[in-house]
Amino acid sequence: MILESFPILINLLNTSNRTKDNMKCNLGIVSYIFFLKPSVNETAMHLNYELKSLKSKNCLKTRANFLIVFLSHGFNEKVAEETFTELRNWNIFNTVIMTINALEAEESQKSNTAILNFYTWFPYRKAGKCLQVEEIVKINSCFFGVLQSNVSIFSRKVPRNLHGCPITAAIVNSPLTMLLPNKIANKNGSHIVEYGDGWELQLWKILVKSLNMSEIYILSYWKFANGTANGLKDEVLYKRADVAFGSWPLLWRNLEILDPTMPVLRNGLVWLVPCAQAHPRWTGLFNVFSIPVWLFGVLLTNLSAAVLCFLAKNSHEIYNSFLRCIMNFFRALLGISVEILPKKTDLRILFLSWIIFSMCINTIFQAYLTTFLIQPTYQHQINSFQELLNSGIEFGYTEGWREKDISENQYVAYGERTFGRVAYNRDFCFLFSKPSIKFILTNKYLDDKGEPLICIMDEVFYDLIDVFYFQKGHPLLDRINSMIERIVEAGLMDLIILRSIELEKVRGAVRGFRRFGDDYGNLNIEQVNGVFFIFLIGNSTALLSFISEMLYFYTWKKLNFTLH
Repeated sequence: MILESFPILINLLNTSNRTKDNMKCNLGIVSYIFFLKPSVNETAMHLNYELKSLKSKNCLKTRANFLIVFLSHGFNEKVAEETFTELRNWNIFNTVIMTINALEAEESQKSNTAILNFYTWFPYRKAGKCLQVEEIVKINSCFFGVLQSNVSIFSRKVPRNLHGCPITAAIVNSPLTMLLPNKIANKNGSHIVEYGDGWELQLWKILVKSLNMSEIYILSYWKFANGTANGLKDEVLYKRADVAFGSWPLLWRNLEILDPTMPVLRNGLVWLVPCAQAHPRWTGLFNVFSIPVWLFGVLLTNLSAAVLCFLAKNSHEIYNSFLRCIMNFFRALLGISVEILPKKTDLRILFLSWIIFSMCINTIFQAYLTTFLIQPTYQHQINSFQELLNSGIEFGYTEGWREKDISENQYVAYGERTFGRVAYNRDFCFLFSKPSIKFILTNKYLDDKGEPLICIMDEVFYDLIDVFYFQKGHPLLDRINSMIERIVEAGLMDLIILRSIELEKVRGAVRGFRRFGDDYGNLNIEQVNGVFFIFLIGNSTALLSFISEMLYFYTWKKLNFTLH
């Protein structure tokens, strides 16, 4: 048998032990017992003082069990209501009052045995009175040291049906949270704001509908100060909202003041970089072979011509001239018939091997050249942070994601203008949420073929987990967590994401699937412009050669006429 022990923190009205030497405490699982004197107005005031003292020492765990003990006379329903209301204001709901009434106190003294009663209250029991302390319930009694009912004192208080009680959510305009709000006119001339369903908002509506609650939204914003986001956080801290979300990651600095839910979405920050541009198609002429291959080909041609010239040196063959050998080798390489074939056996064997070599080279060259002229080649794509630093391109990041290891000479930027710089100006890179940019690129920042103009690095720069943040001690957190766990495990969140992306693709007239034969089609002018470029070069060279020959002929003829 394994026994577990947990600390119990007992607070008395004696404040002599509150010294500056004990301003902080670190508690794990803890329960609290308060000994108070029952008195209208004063009990709540003393309890508030004790709770503030615990909070200042970082010793207040609002989700712990709180036992309020009234051992003196004077307890009544008014005192209990004030006590529970004060605790509710601190989001403390696991509360029980233990007391002795007057009649039972006399019997307890006669039998020398304590007779105790336990009281509590239950939220969300009636529509319109969701968190209002109204009905105090006696849940158990203790006679002769034995509880009279087999009922847990600290039982589950939140019902399954919340009777349409309102819950307020603070949200920001994020691609994953919501789409742009729309104003819908009523018959009386007023307007109702409806929010387009992003991924997180769809999940939230499922949760609210399952709990039978009514939803209220506060459109908030991100306000960065001293490296932290305060705008959305303030809505929850000052209790203007019960919960807040908007691609809000799980951060350790929020855990002391807010209660996060289970992970809702796996997120991550990636670098958005300009997509590599295609090289002009005519440059494919120089991409078939590398420079060393071209140099080796020139060397091999000259060496073969020298060998052929050496073998024909003592014969009456026309190949005893190195220039003629070179010219005939180039004719064979280009597939043109030579003037005279060699007659000697050794010269024929060498020339035949050169013809076979020329056929192989021509086949390879034509295949690659055709491919490069039709299918474009691309510049080097930046795909790592080190390559980004080496490229010298400017990069930025939102202030809330700023890290110390990023160079300080880069500046902060975010918004439509920033996306435009990356997509169209191609002079900027910045950090952004990976799921968000995938959602945005379904129908924005695309070229005329539907291909994205913004590329995403493969490596994740910083891993994040998005959560919902509740008020500290909010009673619905456990219910929400259990529902999120079932939704994520069932794959419903993945289904929401997939359907949202497909819907955006349809809206942007972009399809995410490819059919057989999509990569094939009729050639257009853009694809064959390299061929026309080579054709133009060939004709220009031929015309230049013809003009040169004409000038040479007339100049030589005129010179000879002058000499004679």
